[in-house]
Amino acid sequence: MAASYDRRWPRYVADTTRETLARIGTPVPSSVLDIACGTGTLLDEIARRRPGADARIAGVDLSPGMLAQARRKLTPRAIVVAGDASCLPFRAGAFEVAVSASALHHWRDPGAVFREARRVLQPGGRLVVTDWCGDRWLERIRGALHSRHGHARLRVYRSSELAALLTDAGFRDVRIDRWRSGWRWSLMTATASAPP
Repeated sequence: MAASYDRRWPRYVADTTRETLARIGTPVPSSVLDIACGTGTLLDEIARRRPGADARIAGVDLSPGMLAQARRKLTPRAIVVAGDASCLPFRAGAFEVAVSASALHHWRDPGAVFREARRVLQPGGRLVVTDWCGDRWLERIRGALHSRHGHARLRVYRSSELAALLTDAGFRDVRIDRWRSGWRWSLMTATASAPP
């Protein structure tokens, strides 16, 4: 699936990348982590928008196939490493911003992932998370269908559930925007701040 991911859903990938980037802020901060970076499309756009040797742009993912695709795509300035989102291989306070797109519905323990994101963020750092939104029945049905066909752990969250997960993980100023990608995808992008 990793080799064909970007080709199978080009509009979805472009839309989730655009909406996530729009909430990072400009200029792009000098240190950004992409949690569950997949094929590296979002990470590549971040690196393009933050040129310069001083930038620290990193991604982490569990899938060797996704990491291989990301390494082919990325400039040498952006690094990707194998790792579990619930136990990030980075020191505390290493990043100004952490992002994640299209991964939340796969995480077994999103609370643990968000606590790790808070740990690796600098005080006052920003988290941006884009994923499917279960506020509409269509996404809940999509999640149920995926669960029946080999994705037993998949879960689609409602916006209120995502807000509660972020708050419980210690984030502040949680905001969730709901939006659509064509007629097929109901999505949400959350922004939150680590404590100062």
